[in-house]
Amino acid sequence: METADVIIIGSGQGGVPLAKDFAKQGGHVVLFERDALGGSCINYGCTPSKAFLAAAHAAGRARQARDLGIQADIQVDFPAVMERVRSIRDSFNQGTLTNLFC
Repeated sequence: METADVIIIGSGQGGVPLAKDFAKQGGHVVLFERDALGGSCINYGCTPSKAFLAAAHAAGRARQARDLGIQADIQVDFPAVMERVRSIRDSFNQGTLTNLFC
């Protein structure tokens, strides 16, 4: 039977640095994650919602430019917005994996 010095549940913003610090000190670390690495913030919380909101804010600011005498036809390409959101999320998720093994 194997033993561990520490068991960490969750690979969120606290779990990964803690696991890495213990491992650097020579500890045998077990990290459990039931879903994608990075926890809720990276995968379906803060990161994707802020990326989505950035697009919404940009469209809103562009529409408000009419008050400044700027005329533009603003169209939101929702599939492109979601592709960007997923790309950012995937990049952060991959960064978590890379961070664990560096």
